[in-house]
Amino acid sequence: NGTATGTTVTSTTLGKVRTFNGTSDKILLPLLTTTDNLTMTVMATKVGTGGTDLLFYVGTSGTNGYGIYTNALKFSLKANATFADTTVSLGTTPQVVTLKRTNGTWSCIIDDAEYSLTNLSVVTPRVSTYLGATASGDFFDGQLSNARFATVARNNAYIKAENKAIKNNLVTITGA
Repeated sequence: NGTATGTTVTSTTLGKVRTFNGTSDKILLPLLTTTDNLTMTVMATKVGTGGTDLLFYVGTSGTNGYGIYTNALKFSLKANATFADTTVSLGTTPQVVTLKRTNGTWSCIIDDAEYSLTNLSVVTPRVSTYLGATASGDFFDGQLSNARFATVARNNAYIKAENKAIKNNLVTITGA
């Protein structure tokens, strides 16, 4: 549970999502202070173009914490003001992205594909946890849903099954 600022609940063919305007919308959540062995997941659909947008972040902005960003429309990990980019672009259809840290090693699973990330150190997060922005900006322009955080590093088989279930639960079948 969190405090939403400006974001709206939108019904789509994929169910209900939170829509962020890219300029001021965000959701403030309680602070999560885990710095190792963690798993964070969010489903995202990008509406705007370019820029550095936050999807899910723990901590303040550039001084501490970690999170899932898009950096020039590529999925990215940010830890203590340093980016580790993937080669995967955020598309205009929903994608489930999971960021995992296991014993100091970061990895990313987007839908069903695994990507390694440059290992980055993490300063203990302060302030809050955010969806759609940080304390100082980096506002997301698009839709987010199914945000999850675990204080354990889930194994890849679990993550892939969960990501598939998130997407499959959103499929609408019509007709006979």
